[in-house]
Amino acid sequence: MKRRQVQILLVFAVGPALASALADLHLTVHANEASAQIEMREQGQERIQLPPLELSVVAEINCPAEAEPVSVTISVADAHTRLGPDALADAPTVEAVISVPAGQLAPVTAAGFCVAGASVQGREELLLPGVATAQASLRCGTENGSSVYFSSAALPLRLICVDENDQDSSTAR
Repeated sequence: MKRRQVQILLVFAVGPALASALADLHLTVHANEASAQIEMREQGQERIQLPPLELSVVAEINCPAEAEPVSVTISVADAHTRLGPDALADAPTVEAVISVPAGQLAPVTAAGFCVAGASVQGREELLLPGVATAQASLRCGTENGSSVYFSSAALPLRLICVDENDQDSSTAR
């Protein structure tokens, strides 16, 4: 391979990794674990329709020198929230709670979980480490323009099986 071809290939190989590393310096997203109660299902039902969820996402923001945070937008499926300059003033981290209606996230498959007639000892729970993804963008502005940084995080969800004889009053956290 010619020397020039190697240089071009190196730019395409290293460029995306470098851009991702720089974005992590400016915007880091962390999703807190959420939970949802699921009612017992009939034998043979493998897909679980998720109920409405309240998802908490924390964003660490750090605009480059001489730039100020203009906005942070966080979205999950079709639900989103936007935080403006007032919410970001002098705050290295911000938390957003996003309400995701039922039906916006795809059903999950969990064969054998929360099935009527199955022998279960104690409270049955199932942790889904990445049921969806939170997407975030940070806009930083200067007198000369603005820059946008992106980040994402997998959303962990704990499903809690509820027997109709033993219902808890909380539905999500």
